[in-house]
Amino acid sequence: MPRGLASGKVERPLYYVREQLMRGLEEEKARLLKIPYIEPALLQFKEPRRVSNDGYISYEGNLYPVPMRYCTKRVWTEIIYGRRMKIYEEAGKLLS
Repeated sequence: MPRGLASGKVERPLYYVREQLMRGLEEEKARLLKIPYIEPALLQFKEPRRVSNDGYISYEGNLYPVPMRYCTKRVWTEIIYGRRMKIYEEAGKLLS
């Protein structure tokens, strides 16, 4: 049998598999739900702290200043590698 005539027997099943796979992926893609956007800062572990009357929060025996408008309110602290602290308000906005 000449070489050109035999190659269709092998290529046709591959074409069919490829077409079915693409069709199945398109149908599955249409059914997938959209993932809502989440602020990356909200995914980190944070500890709640209460701001004192004079505008400080306590962490491991040390006092850290917070803007005075947050006195007596709750804030969230995030410790990064044990060396840096980020402070967030209740809504998740970064304070410092």
